[in-house]
Amino acid sequence: MKRTVKEVSPLKIFEQETYGKSYSTHRYCCEADLAPEPFHEKERDFVFDKYGETERHKKWIDLRKPVETISKLQVPLFSFFLDGSRRVYKLDDIEYNNRVYPILLGQIGASCCRRNIEGYIKNFRTDNRLILAVPSVADQDGGKKSIFFRNLCDKINAESSLKRLDLSLYKIISYPDLSGRDYADLAISNLHDEMLGMEKEFVNWLVKEERVLTPGNMLIKDGSLEYKNIKRGSFKDISQLKSNYNCVIGVSKRFNPEKSCDQKGKSNASLIAQLPLYHRTPAFKFKSNVATGEGGAVHFAAWYVRIRHIKHTVSPFDGVVKVERLLVDDRTVRDGLESDEINTISAHIVWERNPTCYGSDQRWANHLYPIHLTERCLKSRRLSDHVIMHLL
Repeated sequence: MKRTVKEVSPLKIFEQETYGKSYSTHRYCCEADLAPEPFHEKERDFVFDKYGETERHKKWIDLRKPVETISKLQVPLFSFFLDGSRRVYKLDDIEYNNRVYPILLGQIGASCCRRNIEGYIKNFRTDNRLILAVPSVADQDGGKKSIFFRNLCDKINAESSLKRLDLSLYKIISYPDLSGRDYADLAISNLHDEMLGMEKEFVNWLVKEERVLTPGNMLIKDGSLEYKNIKRGSFKDISQLKSNYNCVIGVSKRFNPEKSCDQKGKSNASLIAQLPLYHRTPAFKFKSNVATGEGGAVHFAAWYVRIRHIKHTVSPFDGVVKVERLLVDDRTVRDGLESDEINTISAHIVWERNPTCYGSDQRWANHLYPIHLTERCLKSRRLSDHVIMHLL
């Protein structure tokens, strides 16, 4: 009679190898059943540097003529769309030296969709990674080049129940033991950094390996391009990756309108709120306080575009998106982007708004439809919460 080999759970192996004590506590998704997201995204402070474009506009810029022009050409400017996501789970509590720490699992993903010449949008690349976030005290080598965690990750993948399911941990990362800080928040912050690093990895792959991004085949990245420098990974310093972003724009559905200023440094919030349909604000330029690294200062141009009529929305800022472009050379840092180029980009963004995903997302008024499809592509390839809860 064939004997059945009892499978060992990944967390059991982790407990044994790190000499911790598991409490087998209640498991839950840290991001389930949350209240609706705040409309204003928390944005970082920056050094305002006045104009971000060659023309000195003081009022809205009407985009209806460039929108009409590109409608006749029927050649979209944007061919690639990128979105990253994270979903975090509390799996257990573990004790070391009479102190109890949480163990979290992040399901970190990124998806890039491509629009072909016939206009069809298809998945180009989607990666989904399982990353375990644990306290740094669990490292038996004392954090020396993370060799211990790499070896432990390999052991879990080879000997645990994950192997039968054809799944694996991508890596094990640690969060610091900082007095007065919530350990779960530290773990989630590090997992979020992993997601941002994954987005930068995708852009680098599109530019250096696939070589598909050109001025006529640009990429829209969902969210801001103002990446802070992080401590880990090959893509931690955005200041050294500036050349990758020559054909990339970031589009944010949520933003803080107080972060936009006029040429005198005063808030442009009212200008944004009153934007007529298919108009944009003047572009402003700023130097990031968090993205500066070994490659020097990082400058951006940013502006706002209204893609839906205010009469169909709840808030005056619904239907408006924030657009960012990283300034990659000395000329654009000095003079800003060409205003005609900003108009062209903005007009193409207007065309990306339809068809609407009305009702399927509370952010519908600010959605660009290809980004909506990219989000759906990414979520469709994610493991369900039920699977994750019983996986480790």
